[in-house]
Amino acid sequence: MNTQQIRERYRRVVEANAPHEKARKWRVGRFERGLRLAKEIESRIGSLRNMRVLDVGAAHGGDICAMYARGAHCVGADMFDHDYDQLARAINDDAATPDADASGSLRFARFNALTHWPIQSQSFDVVISLGVLEIVEDLDLFFAEMARVLTPTGIAVVYTGTAFRMVRRDALYKLPFISLLPVRLRKLVAERVFNRNYRFPVSNHTFYSASTIGKHARKHGLRVSPQKYASSELMQRIAEWPMGRKVQDIVRHLAFDFVVVTPKQLANPQPQTQMA
Repeated sequence: MNTQQIRERYRRVVEANAPHEKARKWRVGRFERGLRLAKEIESRIGSLRNMRVLDVGAAHGGDICAMYARGAHCVGADMFDHDYDQLARAINDDAATPDADASGSLRFARFNALTHWPIQSQSFDVVISLGVLEIVEDLDLFFAEMARVLTPTGIAVVYTGTAFRMVRRDALYKLPFISLLPVRLRKLVAERVFNRNYRFPVSNHTFYSASTIGKHARKHGLRVSPQKYASSELMQRIAEWPMGRKVQDIVRHLAFDFVVVTPKQLANPQPQTQMA
């Protein structure tokens, strides 16, 4: 199957299961985000074809289905079952069996990423984890597990909203400006004053920048590099400013689109010429 066929099959599953239009639009958008991230990863390490990719916190599976569309051997993992059997059958019949060989197929696993991962060491070339760190209290354990399952030449991509990136609308509580507060106070104000709640327990880590990620990842031999998408119009405009490169560095640090995480012994992969 080509990318368009996989996109269409994923969309049909979303439309059959999403409760309302807003949810459908959001879930379909995860596939497009996955393709965009795949392009960024491929610009650093080459084609994803035959690479082993793990999505920790796969949710409704859009990102990992996009990685599968690039020819990767994919495992989507989450603590909840988001109709994975149905999705696997729709995308790839061979993936419908839980014990199916992941080689050349898409499959899903259920485990709690907040504890030890039931994954063999050095078994994945790429790990992605998007919108998960905000509920991870033990970041040391999380990055220890990431370092363990990555191959020595592997690459990970993580994302969580920073305080400045979410200033207009907090991603968890859907309120403006509240993201600028330390998380303990943020939770208190959102829950007690505005009667807002998030469906998962929110960790007590405040992500004002990429430094919080770096502090915990470095303990486990990982190097972090906050990034904006190569196609970012904002970064292209900033490049024309006086001291534009310095401003770009600040923007990446405070309002990254994603963070690249690699083993320290591996030179941090830099984007190559963008692939088609």
